[in-house]
Formats: sequence, structure tokens, C-alpha cells
Amino acid sequence: MTAREFGCTLSELRALMDLRGAEALAQVNKKFGGIEGLCAKLKTDPVNGLPNEKASLEERRRIFGRNEIPPAPSKSFLRLAWEALQDITLIILLVSALVSLGLSFYKPPENSETGLQAKIETEHKFSVIRNGEALDTVVTELVVGDIARVKYGDLLPADGLLIQSNDLKVDESSLTGESDLIKKSPEGDPVLLSGTHAMEGSGKMVITAVGVNSQTGIIMTLLGAAKGTTSKKSPNTVAPEEQINGTTSEIERKHSVDSAEYDCKLPKSVLQGKLSALAIQIGYM
Repeated sequence: MTAREFGCTLSELRALMDLRGAEALAQVNKKFGGIEGLCAKLKTDPVNGLPNEKASLEERRRIFGRNEIPPAPSKSFLRLAWEALQDITLIILLVSALVSLGLSFYKPPENSETGLQAKIETEHKFSVIRNGEALDTVVTELVVGDIARVKYGDLLPADGLLIQSNDLKVDESSLTGESDLIKKSPEGDPVLLSGTHAMEGSGKMVITAVGVNSQTGIIMTLLGAAKGTTSKKSPNTVAPEEQINGTTSEIERKHSVDSAEYDCKLPKSVLQGKLSALAIQIGYM
């Protein structure tokens, strides 16, 4: 199976998920012949889902990507110490140099956070329909074309389009900052984004973007929280910078502010925050 056997490409699906509301619905109807047409192009049954065949699922992962966002390598202590040495204060410069020399033989465990995240992702499962049966599948095993069941309280693990809704309302504040719940429906606003929460109702969606190709993956890549994928591009892969639209346009505007101010506002992981605090404390010694 190759990408040509599907009626749509990875770049088309990513561009589709950048749209919102009526604009997204109009694009789906125009380009794919509606959500049912998109399901047909993705060779997925809206009722029975995908066949639970390992080879077929792996092929979809190869073409459309895996539903995994690889974490960016954490900065080493030496790297943080070197950044602290750029301070203009001579005392901080000398003290930091001595401390970095003394601690250069100690390497903190960089994979502790990565291991914890992998454990959490392994335990996080989501309900999909394959061969007409409902299965609880680990989120990293989800593929484009899967029919996922969304219910109250779910954290959406991938981007998709709603094909059935029972008064489904979603909290998109984590991506858009919108505090009000957004009502979703196949006829009105069918776009569901990874990282958002289903707060009311239930429904079914067809997954259209996973991993670094999802909206959450694109944002994390731009913020440096995930490994970049621009060094090895497949013909169907589009650089995240080319997909900044809608929600991700907020990230583009942030790049125009002063670099020092921007660096201070970048979100940091728990490990990065602790290492930064440690570097500052060393500077005051």
C-alpha cells in the first residue's frame, strides 16, 4: 500500500485541520465530498472502523505518521551552566565557571522525565472501532483513519473530524484560550483537536492527524518541546512553519517580539524549570 492508494495526502489532512467551523466543513464538502467521502478516501468504515490487521495499521503509520510526539532532548547541566556564563557580572561569571568545573563530572539523569512520560502514554488508552468491535487502544497505536469514540471526560489524543455527535461540547482553552465550551456537530463545527477535553455529550470521529502532524504536535515542535522533523522529510511531510494557521498563528506572532522577552515566556518542563532554577542559584553563590 502506498500513499497514492489513499484519496488524500498527509499535507492535505494537516491543512484541513487548520480550518475551523463552517470553513472547515465547506472544505471537507468541496475537496472530499463530505465526511463520508473522506472516510471512503481513507478506506475506513464509519460503522465498523478499520480492520484490526497489524500490517495494514503499520502501513498507515508509515504513510500518515505515528500518534507519538517524540520529546526534545533535555538540556544538560553543562549547557545551562554555559548560558549562565554569558552574564555580564564578573563575579557570577567566575563563580559559575568554578561550579561548572566541579560539577562537570556529574551528569544528571536526563531520561527520567522521558521515562515518566512514556509510562503515562502507555497507560493512556482510547476507545476505537475496528472490525465492528470497540477496542481500548493505547493512544500511541492510533492511526489515521481510525474511528474513535469520544465521551465525556476524554482527553483527545489526535486531530479528527466528527462524524456523529450527541450534544458534544469540547473545552479548547488549552489551545485557543477560549473559556467557553465549544459545541461540535458534523453539520456545524466538526473539527476536533488533540489536547482538548470533551466536557459534555459523546460522539464518534475519524482521525485525520496524529503525532507531530496534529495541532498539539505542531505547537510543541515550534516551541522546542518535541524533536524537529525537518531534517528528514517524506514527500508528503510539510514543515510545521508552513502549517502555522488558525490556532498556531499565535505562535507565529510570538516570534516577532524581543528575543529575550520571548525566551522568558517559553513554557518549560518540570526538569527544565528545576535546572534553570539551579543555574540561577549557582550564579548567586
